[in-house]
Amino acid sequence: MIGVVPGSSADTVDVAVGDLAIEGDVVRLDPVHHARHTTATSDSARAGLLEEVAARHGGELVGWLDRPAPRDRRPTAPAPDPAWIAEATGLTAVADLAVPGGRGLPPTAVVDALWLRDRVPAAALRVGRVASATLVTADDVTAVDLGPGTALTDVAMTVLTGGRRTRDTDGEFAARGRVRADLLARLRADVGRPGSTDHDRAHLDRVAEGLTVQAEDFLATLTAFTADLIADGCAGTRLVVGSGGGLRNPVLTRLLAERIPLRASEEFGLPSAATRPYAAAVLGFLIRRGARVDLPGPRPTTTGGGPPTATVTGLTVGGNRART
Repeated sequence: MIGVVPGSSADTVDVAVGDLAIEGDVVRLDPVHHARHTTATSDSARAGLLEEVAARHGGELVGWLDRPAPRDRRPTAPAPDPAWIAEATGLTAVADLAVPGGRGLPPTAVVDALWLRDRVPAAALRVGRVASATLVTADDVTAVDLGPGTALTDVAMTVLTGGRRTRDTDGEFAARGRVRADLLARLRADVGRPGSTDHDRAHLDRVAEGLTVQAEDFLATLTAFTADLIADGCAGTRLVVGSGGGLRNPVLTRLLAERIPLRASEEFGLPSAATRPYAAAVLGFLIRRGARVDLPGPRPTTTGGGPPTATVTGLTVGGNRART
């Protein structure tokens, strides 16, 4: 199965290929290949890419997970028409990734819940420019936005270096700084106020007004604030499986590990950079098989298109079901 999601810009897509099977009531995923590809935004260019991936790594189905573009990111390309992809490539394309039994959750949250339900209370954390999580308990599944991931530090580095650097690579500046209690208090007090979610220069200018702060201290404080917000959102969990580019910052990762029971998704067989395209592959596979997911919480009252071929209650990745 090939899973595809739009990348962080309009000319990139993230692709993952996995072998999938239903074993009893559990889906087994064996990762095969994943990569970010730069390609033209036309349907024909992306169809050519999928043909190439299928020829190199196998794959008969395509699951495409579309997403809206947050305000602080360049727009991503919309998903191509699945019928057009099928005709152009000969592959079966699935673009509507609403799995029966998923209760309207975001597609990635459905896969997170299947994967983590043996370790509840648990969370699947993704840290990009924005941090989000799927919180899984014995009684419910919730998808939440936690606040900035790398957004604040990215803006700060861009401003402080006049655009020469757009991120604090490897936490270099934050590692050399110290957390300023006065600035951290202002950031915390600003949460929830109008403009506090803009993650832009105006936001940082407002909270730092009247303060003289060294660049390294500014980055250290923003990184600590980000870790605090994420930890607050994941409070009460026994396990937090983390993924996303933001966790390549060792300072942020260390601060999170001090606050929450953080483990990298690689420890459980799923590459951190490819959790979303693999989720698309899993969901496309379930839809194609006509399977229903059985998640914690209220059971749906309708079957959404006839009796399911299987009812799935869990996910293993290479045989590993996120057990410690």
